[in-house]
Amino acid sequence: MPHERRRKALRSTLESGEAFLVSSLENIRYLSGFTGSSALLLLTPGEELFLTDFRYLIQAEEEVKGLPRLIYKMQLPELAEAVRSFGARRLKFEAGHLSYQIYEGLAKELEGFPLVPTREAVEEFRHIKDSEELLAMRRAVEIAVEAWEETVGFIAEGASEREVALELEFQLKSLGSEQTPFDLIVASGPRGALPHARASDKVVRRGEMVTVDFGACAQGYFSDLTRTVPVGAVEEKLIEVYEVVLRANRAGIEAVRPGVKAGKVDDAARSVIQEAGYGENFGHGTGHGLGLEVHEPLRIAEGQERELKPGMVFTVEPGIYLPGIGGVRIEDMALVTPKGVEVLTAAISKDLVAIA
Repeated sequence: MPHERRRKALRSTLESGEAFLVSSLENIRYLSGFTGSSALLLLTPGEELFLTDFRYLIQAEEEVKGLPRLIYKMQLPELAEAVRSFGARRLKFEAGHLSYQIYEGLAKELEGFPLVPTREAVEEFRHIKDSEELLAMRRAVEIAVEAWEETVGFIAEGASEREVALELEFQLKSLGSEQTPFDLIVASGPRGALPHARASDKVVRRGEMVTVDFGACAQGYFSDLTRTVPVGAVEEKLIEVYEVVLRANRAGIEAVRPGVKAGKVDDAARSVIQEAGYGENFGHGTGHGLGLEVHEPLRIAEGQERELKPGMVFTVEPGIYLPGIGGVRIEDMALVTPKGVEVLTAAISKDLVAIA
């Protein structure tokens, strides 16, 4: 089973006498299959224990296989007792996920016991997607593509951004998306200059660009993509901006291959925009990792030294944002393959075709 294999790989990084407390729910799902909202996972080189409360007794029995389970009544005292029973001499924890309140409680329960912060210890494994993960992500892309095809005709003069977002969310969930990865972004006209504009009551007008950022979720894994479409004829300035962003998107994708540093992908996309004179209007990174989270730690941004490896999945999403005028963002999902790159979201056209 993939969860057992993943735990074994993580446990192999621990030294004798070390215990590791996993508190991130995404990391717990990755390592155990549990999808509830309250759990902990305790690992040592030779032992492992899943902890949750009575609310998830039945769910844990159904989802967590091959792992001893503890249904606690008092979380911290029983966790501390488990750490001692494993013979651990120090406890590692996820610095980015464990709350300070729980940290204080653990320090009290394990007085004199070293608590050692770690950063992205599980996420290092999650960077590389296995076959099960990629299957789920491909399904999340399929759902998003189908939902877009059902919704794009709804983007028309007179429709509000909120109405477009509601229609798209309805289609996503009707087609099987477990949830939406974020509040869907629908930004028309001048609001397109806001990279993360939430859908508003603004009405779409003829001659405007409309940016739609959306995704789906399948078996806990997300897709994330953005398309910008014109409603009727738009001014030449916006057509020029679209063509620049499209070239940047393609340049970023073409730079993806094993061994390339993440920052080089950003360089490839960013240089196109800079050379066109819009460098100051592209202020965010070119992309981010995704999987069990819609934003995972892998960053495709300036100066990032991490080398790309087969199995990594991330977005390539350059954009140009012109205050008072509008904006364009084109976002695809890229999978690093042994020979180069596969664009998972290639099924949705990026041609500049006006919606009547």
